[in-house]
Amino acid sequence: MSSDDSTPTVTKSEAKRIRKNREAAEFRSKHRQELADKASTYRREHPESFKASQRAHYETHKEERKAKSRDRYHSNPQKSNAQNKAWRESHPEEVKQYMEEHREQRNAQSHAWYVEHVDERRAYNSTHYTEHADEHAAKNKRFHQTHPGKASEYSNRRRALKQGAALNDFTDTQWQAMKAAYGHQCVYCPLICKACQKQTHRLTQDHITPLSKGGPNTLTNIVPACQSCNSKKRAGAPLVPVQPLLLI
Repeated sequence: MSSDDSTPTVTKSEAKRIRKNREAAEFRSKHRQELADKASTYRREHPESFKASQRAHYETHKEERKAKSRDRYHSNPQKSNAQNKAWRESHPEEVKQYMEEHREQRNAQSHAWYVEHVDERRAYNSTHYTEHADEHAAKNKRFHQTHPGKASEYSNRRRALKQGAALNDFTDTQWQAMKAAYGHQCVYCPLICKACQKQTHRLTQDHITPLSKGGPNTLTNIVPACQSCNSKKRAGAPLVPVQPLLLI
């Protein structure tokens, strides 16, 4: 053999390890279905132990698994999206449970992602709305017809957000309870108001401290008022002294 032969030498221990790995691979190849059935049986009979093992492995190899998942998604996003959609549709209860258990975490992640990609998301939303204007209009119309209270809530929150309200948490459920507590009457109308007596007013949400002056869109800053009184008050002081209703 030439003195400059660079072929690496293999020690006995390394040769033994290589042989064992080769034998193990051959065994797995020959008994693939049998091993898969055993693994499936174990998962059914020991679900908690299996989940604990999965969680431990994930925590140990979190970054590696995330990187593989990202690479797999980017190599074929259409296929990945189709597979994920099919799995969600076939496991609705598991999806619902996961959403409930990780609601705060998912909201935080969604908010963080949106903040980092706000311009990108706005551009996408604008383009998508323009390309599907009729579809969006029909969808919004159906939602307003089937969920008028929620639609009004979203509209009011959007207006408060544009005004820069520091607190923006008034819900339609609170609005319905507030109207009932006030007897479905305007807080500014006189007691002799026939429309109030007959409860025929279309009540609106009046902000005691107007949104334009920094008032919050929250329970303690809102009272029910008819459209006429609300228009008279506008951004001024309440027409008569009012005490905000404290509801739970």
